[in-house]
Amino acid sequence: MGEKKIRARLRRLIVIFLAMCVAIFWVLRYVSQSVSNLYLTSIHDRLEEQAIQYENSFHFKLDADLLTLRAMAGMLQDHPDQDAKTMLLGLQEANNASQFVRLAYFEEDGCGFRLSSREEGVVPVSLDQLPTALQDVVALAWLGTSSFSQAFYDPHVGSKVLASATPVYTDGQICGVLVS
Repeated sequence: MGEKKIRARLRRLIVIFLAMCVAIFWVLRYVSQSVSNLYLTSIHDRLEEQAIQYENSFHFKLDADLLTLRAMAGMLQDHPDQDAKTMLLGLQEANNASQFVRLAYFEEDGCGFRLSSREEGVVPVSLDQLPTALQDVVALAWLGTSSFSQAFYDPHVGSKVLASATPVYTDGQICGVLVS
């Protein structure tokens, strides 16, 4: 009988041991998943916070650029008797300080001039030959609204850009559109 008792106890110990192993496995799996979920939540929260900070910074930069463009437009309205090319040349130093990639001025007929930091002088440009996104933002400026375009590819720059446009006033009337 001693052998039967030993075998029964051994079986019971093996069953208890296996049950404990299974229980430990499930506890470790639960702890591992909890730690993994906590880690992923932490990463998600940090990325979300960084995205919000980036978005706020981006909007701050856009607002600052639009204020700069409006200030430049204000400088143009002080000289209504000058032609567009001369006015745009007068903005060259302000453009260098603002670091806009390019400035352009358009008259109501769609003819205009472009001032670029890479090019010397002022180059004539026609609005109808430019990307639709740029034409749309200029059209809004003719309605009196300063705004930004959707991103579009600029072959002269070789990358996607955003354009902003603001009306230029003379005696309370829109006389042109300044674009950056």
